[in-house]
Order: sequence, then C-alpha cells, then structure tokens
Amino acid sequence: MENGKPKTKKRKYSRNGCKECKRRKQKCDEGKPACHQCTRLHKVCIYDLERPIRFENSGYILAVQETEHNRGNRNDTGSKLTGQTPTKMSSKHVSSVPIPNSLTPLSLPEMDFNESIGSLDLQVAKDLLDDANSLVTNIHDLATHELTLDDIIIPEIADMPHLSPESLAPEAILGTVNNRKLANEVIEKYDLQDADKELLTSVCLGPKSYLIFPFASSVESNQVMTVLLQHSKSCPYLLYSLLAISATFQFNLGNEHCDVISRTHISTCLKLLSAAFSPELSENVNKSIWNDIEGLLLTVLVLTTNFAASYKVNKVGILHSWRTHLRGAKDLLLNYILNYKRRNISPGLALAKLWYFAIEMTAGLNSPLGGTLSKVRKSDKPQIKSENRETVEQAQEDELLFLDTGFFDEHSNPEYYRILVQSQLVTTGAHPFNLFLGYTIEYVRAAEELVRGIIFLREHPNNRLSTNQIAKITSLIYQSLQATVIPGVNLKTFEVSDTVQVDIPASLAISEGKRVSWFDLAQQVHTNHLYLKMLITPGMMNLPKTHHLVRELVSTLIESLVMVKKRSSDGSFYLDRNIFDSRAMMIQSPIVQCIELIDNLDDLEKASLYFHGLVELGTGSAAAACERVRKHRINLQQLKFEDISYHDPEVETLPFS
Repeated sequence: MENGKPKTKKRKYSRNGCKECKRRKQKCDEGKPACHQCTRLHKVCIYDLERPIRFENSGYILAVQETEHNRGNRNDTGSKLTGQTPTKMSSKHVSSVPIPNSLTPLSLPEMDFNESIGSLDLQVAKDLLDDANSLVTNIHDLATHELTLDDIIIPEIADMPHLSPESLAPEAILGTVNNRKLANEVIEKYDLQDADKELLTSVCLGPKSYLIFPFASSVESNQVMTVLLQHSKSCPYLLYSLLAISATFQFNLGNEHCDVISRTHISTCLKLLSAAFSPELSENVNKSIWNDIEGLLLTVLVLTTNFAASYKVNKVGILHSWRTHLRGAKDLLLNYILNYKRRNISPGLALAKLWYFAIEMTAGLNSPLGGTLSKVRKSDKPQIKSENRETVEQAQEDELLFLDTGFFDEHSNPEYYRILVQSQLVTTGAHPFNLFLGYTIEYVRAAEELVRGIIFLREHPNNRLSTNQIAKITSLIYQSLQATVIPGVNLKTFEVSDTVQVDIPASLAISEGKRVSWFDLAQQVHTNHLYLKMLITPGMMNLPKTHHLVRELVSTLIESLVMVKKRSSDGSFYLDRNIFDSRAMMIQSPIVQCIELIDNLDDLEKASLYFHGLVELGTGSAAAACERVRKHRINLQQLKFEDISYHDPEVETLPFS
C-alpha cells in the first residue's frame, strides 16, 4: 500500500478476490481479513476457502474452520442421549440404516477441552467488536425510542468486566455442576436482592425454565439453562435479560406489576451492553472476546424471545424492529463463525446457532417478511415459467449461515453434531432428533427446500414452482413423515409399546397406563405443517381451503392434539394434564396456522383448550391465538365455512415463547 491506499490489481476483476466484490463485479484488493471495498461498504468479506466439505442434501459448501403438570414422569436419570450411531451413507436418500430396537448409549471420543484458541488476529477482533458495538447501539435505540423506557441507573456490579476475564471451555459448561449451584454462584457474584433472586430462581430452577427449553428432562439438568447461567457469571447483560424474561413470564400469568420490572431489567441489560461493547474497547482486545460475543448473541436471543412472549406490547412494531436487529446479529454471528479459532465448537456458540435457526425457520415459513438467514440459491433455484424467468441473487454468506446453524447431523456438520450430542440436545439414532428445535434432520431438509421456494415466491409473486420442484419438496416431506424417533411408535396415537426401552425422560408422557412419544408427536406435527403450507401456498399447489386434501390434513393436525380428550359422560372436551405440559409449546406455530382452516366447532374447541392451556403456563404468544380462535368461532356460528375469507396468518411466535 502507498499513502494508506490499497493497491489494486491491473486486471479487470480479481480472480482471487472476495465473493462480495465478485458479486458486485468490482475490483478487489484482496486485503485480509477484509478488503477495502467491503470495509468501506460495511459488508462481510468472505473469500473462497480451501478444504471444503459438502453438506449432504445439496450443493452447498461450508468451509472447514419443579414439577409442572406431569413433569414427575421425567426422572432425571442422568443418562446420556441414546441411540445407535448411524452408518455413513453415500447418499442422503439411502434409507437402509437399521432402526434400533431400543435407545442405547453412545460413546464419543474424548475431546481435548484444553485445546488452545489459537492466535487471534487483532483486526478480526476489532471488526467483531465494531459489529457488536453497532448492534448494541441499534438495540439500545429500539428500547429508548420504541419502548419509551425511563433512564435506569446501572447497578453497581463488583468487578463488572468490559471484556470477560475468562474464556469458557466446554468442560466448564458440560461438567457435573448442577444448575442450582450455578444459580447460587451468580446470585453471590452480583449480590442480587431478594426480588431478583426470586426472578432468577423462577426462570432457572422452577417450572418457568421449561418455557425456554420445554424438552429439558428436569430443572436441575436443563442444559440450556446451564449454558446461560455459565455465561451469566461473566456477562451481566445476559443475566439481566434472564431477569427480564422471568418478569415477563410472571406478567403473562397476571402479575401486572412485573411489566414494569421486566422493562426496567431490559433497560439495565442494554446499558450494560453499551458499557461492555463501547467503541474504545476495540483498541484493547484479548482472547476473551470469543466469550463476550457469545454472551452478546445469547442476550439478543433471550431478548427476542422475551418480546415474542410479550402479548401486551405493540407486536407489529416491536417484532419488525427486532427482525432488523436480528439481521445485524446475523452479520455478527456469521463473522464470528468464520473467524472462530477453536477446532471444537463451544456449547454457547452451538446454542446460539440453534436458537437463531429456530427463529429463522419459523419466520421463513410463517412470516410474509421471511427471515434474515435463508436465501434462494442461484445454482439450484426453483423452476419457473420460461416466459417470465427472473434472476435470483446469490447470497452465499447467508446460505452458509443457514446451513451451519440448521444442519445438525453428523454427516453434514460433524463438530456441531458432536457438541450438541455431548450437550444432550441431539439424539443419536438413525433419525437424529434435536430437542431444542423439536424435529429431526429430515424435517430440516424438507423445510429448507420449502422455505427456498417460499422465499422465491415472496420475491417473485407472479411466478410458480415447477412440477419437479413440487415433487422434490413432496419427497422430502414424505421422508420426514417416515422418520420415527422412538422405534415402533404408533404415528396416529403416538403411543409407544411397553417393550421399547426409552432412556430420555422428556420424550415420553404417561396417561392411563399408556406411554405417548412427545418427540414423534412434534416431528409429525411440524412435518404435516410443511405439507399444509405447500398445499395452500399460491405458486405451489394453491389449493382452496375446502379441498379434500386440505381438509384431511387439517383434521390430522387437530387429531395430533392427543392431550385434548373427550368425556364419555357428556361429550365435552378437557385437557389431559398427564400429557399436557410445557412440551406442548413445541407445536404451537403449526397449530396456529390451522385456526382459520378449521371447519367445525368441535375441532375448534380442541384448539381453544390447547391454546388456553399454553396461556396458563405463561406463554404470552398463545393469547393472540386464543383471540383468533374466538373470532373464528363467531364466524363459524354465523357463516358457512366456505364463505369465511381466509388470509394466511403472519405467525410471529417462536417454537417456544
């Protein structure tokens, strides 16, 4: 360089330049880690990397770098997630892997948790801090301008770190320390007062902990809370986001004063973020930045879930604003993933990736605005009419992040899979089931294909998918419907034979002597929702709501509410509390989509009981569903079903909120 200006190449375009410059067809100075053009335009600078591994299922390439209801049935046995390690397959379509007769322990190779983080590029660290500071500033603007929060004085916190003093190794998070001990350590470190102690213990050690991770086997062994508590020890902003969401859950249960408490803790959280990620810190970075970025990402996700769980705020304005800030967090997450120096993914990063994917998949399927991660690939785009063909922009960094967060199986993403299994968030059978997301890898493959088509149709509403594309989506949906988690489960009643050994407490509910598989119920409901989406979406099948295929599928989804039963005495319906608990949150979004498609009062009553049950648990987003059920009941009583107008609802709920 001369006079501080980057030296440009003589050729028209740089063959070795970054992807953004190639996409824009502009010269690239090939500067590392970020070229001059990307730095100037505030773009993520990505170069073609060596040693790629291909994700099965596509041409994508990723570069290598207590008791509540019947919770008493979930005995904390301390057992590992179980299953058989699937045989390596040469093709994703191979289905000859034998289904195990029972779920058996998996032995993982020892992981070197003391592995060095590696040399930290100073410029990379500064860029990450700049991204973090920009995100924090934007989020703080949201709170002050849209939530009209009063100025809150930051509480005095002893030794409050600007950059966390410690880097959390996986064994520190996945060790034998239980959540009660971790919570006590957090309380002591920050000298929390009684009111805040109660909020923290409520969300971390009480039934409310299931509202953040419904498939946890017990509050003591809630893996998600373990990660959040460990990071809270060195990230006070994450702690105050947890206090805020705990107050929100209390508010949803009728404690009106907790609304002010929640908003106060949100303000404190944001002020702590501003202090921890101030611009001047970019001149004083160290290796602990990895932990700080993970803490920031987790904080944003907790706050996003908090807003999704708040039903008495301006939902449209708030959620659309948070979509914008999630996009900023997406850029930070991408930059972080590309520059992560450890060979083994940390539990905090793995959880952040899963949480983002849960939000993005829900938005991609249900929101007219779509998500922020998923994009249509130029190399394998949906087929459209030749006379009206459009150019679909390629966005490889978004593709990488979508796949890196969503494809959690061993073949596609071995290190991600490994830490998720060790964190007891993914099973290891022939069809890996993700306890945090509530579905298998087969569902992810089908949903990814469907979302790509939906995104394309959102951007090009006058087009339609070809029969080949519809057939591909249908095939993947069928494979997902055939993916059973508990061997031998009855996919109509979800009952499991007593002869099948099951070692994951969260997977089963027991009622009237019968065992019901919650894992398979969630898998089938989510997959049938994909099928319904394909049937009714304009540009795909675009079937009317009165079509027999739509009617059959809606009926199947409502029949999946096996926790709603009919009394033999008077024919009325009731919630079976032996089955119904917070795990029912994992199927909320698909059932919400069915409300206006229900054509009879009996099925609508089942849906009503289900959503009112969720409200009783503290699920704020279910309150809006109850209101829609009420309005649809009035319409069914006054009009014929075919005369009721239908609009595909915008579902701004998380799988758990």
